[in-house]
Amino acid sequence: MIEGDLMFRLEAAIFVSIFGAASAVAADNRIELSLRGILEQPARVSLDDGTVCEAAILQTVQSRLPANEGHWEFWCRNPKERVNLRWERLPDPHAKLTKANIANFRGELVELQSGQLYRDGWQPISEALPELSGSPITWQTLPDGSLATYRYSDCGLVLSIAGVDVGLLPDRTSYAHIFGGRVVGMASVGLFSAKMPDTQVGCTPLDFDVLVEDAGQAYGGLEHEGAFIIGGSGYPENAPLYSISANGAVSRLTFESEGAAKVFEHYAYVRMGKMTLVGLYPSGGYLVLGNEDVLYTEALTPQMKGDYRWDDGLLYREAQAAVSTYGLFLTGLYPWGEIVLVDTITRDRDRTRLFSHPRRSGRLPYIFKSVDLLNAFQAGHFDEQISAGEITVGSDGLPDRLFGMFESAWGQRVSSIAVFPGKVCAATGSMGNTIYNPELHSFMTAEEAGEYGAVYCADLPNHRLFTTQPEPGDEIRIGDVTFVVAP
Repeated sequence: MIEGDLMFRLEAAIFVSIFGAASAVAADNRIELSLRGILEQPARVSLDDGTVCEAAILQTVQSRLPANEGHWEFWCRNPKERVNLRWERLPDPHAKLTKANIANFRGELVELQSGQLYRDGWQPISEALPELSGSPITWQTLPDGSLATYRYSDCGLVLSIAGVDVGLLPDRTSYAHIFGGRVVGMASVGLFSAKMPDTQVGCTPLDFDVLVEDAGQAYGGLEHEGAFIIGGSGYPENAPLYSISANGAVSRLTFESEGAAKVFEHYAYVRMGKMTLVGLYPSGGYLVLGNEDVLYTEALTPQMKGDYRWDDGLLYREAQAAVSTYGLFLTGLYPWGEIVLVDTITRDRDRTRLFSHPRRSGRLPYIFKSVDLLNAFQAGHFDEQISAGEITVGSDGLPDRLFGMFESAWGQRVSSIAVFPGKVCAATGSMGNTIYNPELHSFMTAEEAGEYGAVYCADLPNHRLFTTQPEPGDEIRIGDVTFVVAP
């Protein structure tokens, strides 16, 4: 675990080594970048006036959603001017939505919960992007440019490629990814690897092998150093983090930690230079995967006044969304719906909360005191609503999370963060897309409930983003600087 020398080791392991030493540039301000070099690591340079410029590839998966999938960004900024992101709210994608999930899909801002995209206003995805219709839970662009989606059909969760159903995935698959000519993922059977069929088989189950049993559920995964990284869930022991090679060999990644670094679930997966970072629950910290070591750190989400540790030593925070962009590392942190910003150039830190109510305090993770509502339910006060089907009860005898009777149901999340040309956007959410009912949730006003399911954006000056790979010879001009993509 990284302790007293935390910042020194992070600076050496993250802020310096992934970018290398910044180099000065000739006065003509013309920067030539090797395409191979960009693919291997960010290419960062400093101009004579101190301006820093970079070309890099964005890759992030958060809560199963590929918010940025291999997108190319170019930017320049002067570190003497402190980055101050001013988050402005877009119109709500849906009046009753309390959990928004956004992503950059081929240059479009899409919101998956309501099935809409934003073009000077919200419109249905089914009309504008039919390739994303059919309730996809995630997608993947294959090397030949074709689109693979994992979507719910009449027979269950199916893999579709170029709009054709390829096969049925194992029961209760929580995440899947095509890697090494196979489909790997996490399902009720455990960590699995399925053969890609020679012909499309529609709803026929894929022929799969179970690699690891009882691995829990996954919220994402990312390719790293020629392998696929995917994390399971577990309680009370540390949840497993697996590395799957192209030939199907599985290894478990471990790290040194103390009790406070418990890992119950892995959430956000993000590339930062040559490293892959995995956001965690309940610490709100990260696992940092380099060439060999796996480190644990809370330096990217440092504690602040009011962060509460339970008697078991755990923070009960969740790094659910993350992105590395513009020389910044942004984390969407539960339970107070905050965005933590770390400037990788200046080392400045900032934290912005996207909710105005209630007042931040140490009631983690239960930010609204609604326990009386659950007590009333257990006392039988809602039998009439249950009989009418207005409240659904599970096999455990407790109400569905959608009805917001658990205090944790109204925990405040930044559920996703995505980057677009000249801006970064973030979405808020409740724990499970809870349905607001003013009669049930008297501890919250309609205005406060409306802060859930919102989308905010902030400008990134002198920033360009491309969703397709630039061609050798392409020139990208940012202010007085020209990036030249060389063969």
